[in-house]
Amino acid sequence: MYLIASLSIPHNFTEAIMCMLFSKPDSAKFSMEWLPLIGATVNAPSMNWSQILLNNLAKAIMDYR
Repeated sequence: MYLIASLSIPHNFTEAIMCMLFSKPDSAKFSMEWLPLIGATVNAPSMNWSQILLNNLAKAIMDYR
């Protein structure tokens, strides 16, 4: 098991989401077997993480107002 702190920011989000999907109790650690899946998810052309986060942030601000 490796610490999530060793990953870059987009990879951290992906790993956290995978922990939720697979019901892993400790989202601070990940298995080496996950690296190909994490890399493929982050580098996929259909996943624009910055746009997704920006849209979610904008929605949260509008809901707050």
